[in-house]
Order: sequence, then C-alpha cells, then structure tokens
Amino acid sequence: MTEQIEAPVEASAAFGTRLAALISLGMSAVPEELLSAGNLEPRVSTALQLMRRDLGVSIFELAAAVHLSPRSLHRLFAQTLGRSPKQVLSLLRLNNAEMQLLYSTDSIETIAESCGFRDRYHFSSTFSRAHGMGPATYRSKAATT
Repeated sequence: MTEQIEAPVEASAAFGTRLAALISLGMSAVPEELLSAGNLEPRVSTALQLMRRDLGVSIFELAAAVHLSPRSLHRLFAQTLGRSPKQVLSLLRLNNAEMQLLYSTDSIETIAESCGFRDRYHFSSTFSRAHGMGPATYRSKAATT
C-alpha cells in the first residue's frame, strides 16, 4: 500500500519539475521586445536583455552598458524587481542549464560553459544549492521519469 502512494508522489514531483522546465523554456522563447514592453525601468529592461543574450556577462559590464555604477544598478534592480542583478543572472543561468540538462546530450562541462559558469565545479555547487542535487543526478532522474 505504501509503494502505491509513493510512486504517484514521485511521478507528481517529476511532472512538476518538467512543467517548470517547459514554462521556463516557453518564457525564454518569448521575444525580448514583448518582455520589455511592460512598465520596466528602461535601464533594467536593457540589462535584462543583455543578460539573456550573454549569460557570461559580468555585473560590471551590465552596469557600464546602462551607464550606472554596479552599486546603482544593484539598487535599481532591488527597487524594480526585488532582486539583485547577480540573483537575476544566476536564475537565468540556472534556468538555461536546466533546459540543457533536460533536453540536450551536452556534457556537464559544455553546459556549464555555455551558461556562464567559471567551470564545472562552480556550476555543480551552484546547481546543487538550488536543486538539492547535482546536475548529473538531476539529468539522470529526469531521464527515468
């Protein structure tokens, strides 16, 4: 009886993970013009577009691109989005990495590099903190569901 209850719970969790991944994938497919058409502060919108185009961009590069100091950019993001530029960039990197882990056969090293992480170890530790498991485990669990 216990096994019958646990299997649907695991399947439900896997479904939730896949659904979240598909939503992220869908959002990444939305044209930047539509995402920036809202009431976002123009410098935040520009910084977000730059982040989406280049996941390896630094906060210093973003700040320079929108003619602000890194600290001013941080304040502006916090006021507008409730998160720092570093947090937003990390979320974008992790979302992109999730998509690649689920839907590509690229190596962990290749995914880490394409998502702007310094190396596989930095990627693995960041991913593990966010998901409670490493990228290889995440990929293998997703493949079995």
